[in-house]
Amino acid sequence: PPHLWPDERLAPVLAGRAGLVTVHRLGDRSPWPGVAQALVRPDGHLGYVARGTEPDGLRAYVDRWLPAEPA
Repeated sequence: PPHLWPDERLAPVLAGRAGLVTVHRLGDRSPWPGVAQALVRPDGHLGYVARGTEPDGLRAYVDRWLPAEPA
């Protein structure tokens, strides 16, 4: 649900990636039942999917494949 993903919670994942990552909160419109997080790559494939609401796995994925720009 969108209320579980306020901007402050995603800030550490998005830091240093301005313009590279876009967040969409789909809520009930999600095409993936039971999935709380999904990262869709630019080629349209799913790069990361998780059921839980802890962003640690998403952050690790993004850190590996899209390193943040230095501040």
